[in-house]
Amino acid sequence: LFGVEVLSGATLVVVGVTIGLDGLYPYSFRESVLDVEVFLFVVGLLSFLLGTPRDFLSADEVLLDSNAKYLRTCGFHALLVAFCFVKAALFRWTWASSPVIAAATACLGYALILSFSAALVVRLARDTCEEERRDQSVLYHRLLGEDEEAGAGEDEQKKELGALEILKTLKPYFWPRSIRGRIFVMLTWLCVGSSKVCNVVAPIFLSNAANHVNDGDTGPAVRQIAIFGALLFLGKTFKEGQSLAYLRVAQAAFVDLAEDTFNHVHSLSLGWHLKKKLGEVVRVTDRGISACDTLMRYGVLYLGPAILETLAVCILFLTYFNYWPLAVLCFVSVLVYAIITVKLTLWRKQFRSRMNKADNEWHDKLTDSLVNYETVKYFTNERYEVQRFLNAVYNYQAFNVEVLASLSALNVTQQLILNSCLIGALVLSAIAIQDGTMDIGNFVAVNTWVLNLFTPLNFLGTVYNAIVTAWVDLKNLSQLFAEEPDIFDSPHAKALPKMPFDPAHPGLGLSFENVTFVYKENDRGIRNITFRVAAGTTTAIVGTTGAGKTTISRLLFRFYDPSSGSIRLDGEDIRNVTQKSLRDEIGVVPQDTVLFNDTIRHNVMYGKLDATDEEIEAAAEGAQILEFIRNLPEGWNTLVGERGLKLSGGEKQRVAIARCLLKNPPVVLLDEATSALDSRTEQSVQSALNSLGKNRTCLVIAHRLGTIQHADQIVVLDQGSIVEQGTHEDLVARRGEYFAMWQAQQLKPAEESKAGGGSSSNLVDMDLS
Repeated sequence: LFGVEVLSGATLVVVGVTIGLDGLYPYSFRESVLDVEVFLFVVGLLSFLLGTPRDFLSADEVLLDSNAKYLRTCGFHALLVAFCFVKAALFRWTWASSPVIAAATACLGYALILSFSAALVVRLARDTCEEERRDQSVLYHRLLGEDEEAGAGEDEQKKELGALEILKTLKPYFWPRSIRGRIFVMLTWLCVGSSKVCNVVAPIFLSNAANHVNDGDTGPAVRQIAIFGALLFLGKTFKEGQSLAYLRVAQAAFVDLAEDTFNHVHSLSLGWHLKKKLGEVVRVTDRGISACDTLMRYGVLYLGPAILETLAVCILFLTYFNYWPLAVLCFVSVLVYAIITVKLTLWRKQFRSRMNKADNEWHDKLTDSLVNYETVKYFTNERYEVQRFLNAVYNYQAFNVEVLASLSALNVTQQLILNSCLIGALVLSAIAIQDGTMDIGNFVAVNTWVLNLFTPLNFLGTVYNAIVTAWVDLKNLSQLFAEEPDIFDSPHAKALPKMPFDPAHPGLGLSFENVTFVYKENDRGIRNITFRVAAGTTTAIVGTTGAGKTTISRLLFRFYDPSSGSIRLDGEDIRNVTQKSLRDEIGVVPQDTVLFNDTIRHNVMYGKLDATDEEIEAAAEGAQILEFIRNLPEGWNTLVGERGLKLSGGEKQRVAIARCLLKNPPVVLLDEATSALDSRTEQSVQSALNSLGKNRTCLVIAHRLGTIQHADQIVVLDQGSIVEQGTHEDLVARRGEYFAMWQAQQLKPAEESKAGGGSSSNLVDMDLS
């Protein structure tokens, strides 16, 4: 397939040369060029017929897709041959009667040929982007360890975004929020345009200098050369100015985009976060923000101006020189150069991939052997390990040779196209000089223009790879921005008045009224839940795993909205107030306290970011952790580690209690705050919890029933419904579900103590066996 694509590129070169030569000598070269085109078509057809007859019987979609590409390529050759025949016949038939009609016929043929050439380029580019997208998707799901078909199913569920919607993500780079950023954007584009204008105009003065030298006018020649040098210097200066101005644009845009992304991710609902993998979200965010800069730097500031410069030079050939064959030759050559570079770059990826795999392999063998140093010594296999390592190194070197050889092939091919274009342009210029339509200065300028055209394209393969990869990452980021939160404030939502807890006055009342909620993923949830928590009282929620206790806490914080019924805080439906004001009134001590990887001070102060040192210490004292903090070598500046792993479970719980005390909310949610602690630690933490809940409205989700005996009300859940409700004494007296749970927990310590007596001998027997 690669050979046929190269053949297509060669065809475009032949077409460009045909156009140029036809314009100069309508009869001299046509038959030979036509023969070359026919030969190329026959070679392409034979390569297709001889290379893939068995593949037509294959059910492999990749092979069938390759066959379709072969057919498209050969069809392209056939149409070119047909157009060449028709053009030649019409040209001969009309030349004698009307040269004008003959010229119009030839121009129509050229237009059709170039149209089909452009169509082929667009089709190849689209197929390449689609292949790259599929490759990125397959690699992505393999890295995640997911099934590719499952990943494809998820991709189908994602909202498909158009190119314009994806490009909207780049808005901060084109028009930042700050006035200063916008000024730097305009400076960037001014420098880009000025640099290209200098590059395009400078050869004109070199041309004038060459003509003055040819005429023996030294003074004017020196002035023209000075202007030429000044323009080159200005072009370079504007180029550097573009880099400096864009650096400020990129920095401002990075901040804006990072802020928008971070705010958007935090605005999405809890359900979205629970379905997504944290690593995936971080990767999409990080790569997406970097992709924006890559697309701007390579696509807009590198490739875009290079394309505009090509068009400008071609227009210059058409207007300044009034010589269209030269313009067509340069345009087609640059087009062929771009196509061949892209295709060869994609072809080289297989060698690079194999080399990277071999590189990983020899590093893995080296690491594995050193990690198992003792095992190697036990079995005296040092020589075997060395040989395995050397085999992997030799394999890597072989693939490295392939990579370098393919790079050489790319460089040689690029140089061949460049030299062919340069030679063709100089030949056409020489012929034009003989005809009197160009002078010697134009000959020098054409050489400079052609070299300037191809200079930005030296790294086109790298630029193409970067743009394709960045586009995939940008699309993923755009799809992230397209996600919408399930829970949002209504247009008429009002803010609850800020009411810090006052010991003299009880907290806010709380009620659940016929609340029903079921998760979409399964049938779990709560059904027709109704209970009331009076202001300043404590209500405990108990039940087995999956009964719906956590669902109640999530509904209270409005991470989800009930499908029916209402939740009221101080008589106000929480759906009619803003989420921020609602959550400001509620403090929480979770079962598994996760702390930031920062200091103890930061984690405690998170409950009130503007708290004073006195307030922080008072909260720590109320949580019975102040003495512990003071005894640490770093004190309040002690780092707690990732997720607080440097602290014990009880210490983390006390930090969470201190944070909640510092927030000083009128309503407190204790979500199984002591279930993961040992009995001794639980007693000290429970004392701090009692201090926290005094005179506040408390909703306690409990696992150990001994911690909620003194609750004003206990609600027993089973499979999402309330089965019992009352005080501890009332529920025990009923001998129902709560009594069974209470009895089971009272018997458990006795059973554990009985089992503890024989555990030591059993453990010894198990180890020996």
